[in-house]
Formats: sequence, structure tokens, C-alpha cells
Amino acid sequence: ALGNHSFRVVAYDTANQSDEVSITVKYWPIFPPVNFVGEKKMNRTIFFVNYYNNLKWEQNSKNTDNANINITNYRIYQMVNGVRTLVTTVSADVFEYNHEKVEKDTEYTYLITSIDAEGNESSGVQVAVK
Repeated sequence: ALGNHSFRVVAYDTANQSDEVSITVKYWPIFPPVNFVGEKKMNRTIFFVNYYNNLKWEQNSKNTDNANINITNYRIYQMVNGVRTLVTTVSADVFEYNHEKVEKDTEYTYLITSIDAEGNESSGVQVAVK
């Protein structure tokens, strides 16, 4: 179940002397961002053409509506053959990122996750940019 769960464990030795330990476990799952989209764009100057993938997302209201959840960052990974490689980590108040110097005719797949104050990482959502 969701919430904070407290446990108390008492151990007894053969002389019936006891020792006790109490712990509290927090279980508030965090959720990935929503509306993750990407678009390939071109940056043209007099001397060169450069392509980049513009990625945008929105915060997930399941995180913001729960006072027990404190999202601090988002992680963006590039997915290649099911393997994810970290591209960048941005703060929780950033909702757009440009992945620079990508190839014009290559499709890129990205995965984004939310990170909370304890360093827990949500599941991810993906977008493909062609």
C-alpha cells in the first residue's frame, strides 16, 4: 500500500533479554513526465548546417499533486537496441532540451525519467525522432 509504513522488531536471546529496532519505510512511487515529444530541427548559418533534436515534456500531475513526492530532476537517455545511454540530466523546472549534432537522416529514440529528492528514478516514457 502507498504511504509510510513503520515496523518494530523485537529480538530475544536465550536469557529472555530483548533488543528492539524500529524502521519506517516510505513508499510513494514517482511517475515519468507526460506529453514527451520530439522534433528534428535545422540550424543553418552561412558556413554550415547543423541538425538537433528538440525534446519537450510536461511534469506529471501524479507527482505534483502529492506533497510526499519531490521531483528534483529529469534524466534523458538515448536508446539504441534496447540499451539506454545517459544524454543529460536537467533540473525539474526545465521542460525542453536540444540534443545537438545529430544526423539528418537518422532516427533517434529517447527515454525520459523523473528523479526525486532521494535519488529514486521513475519508469520511463519514449519518443522517436526522425
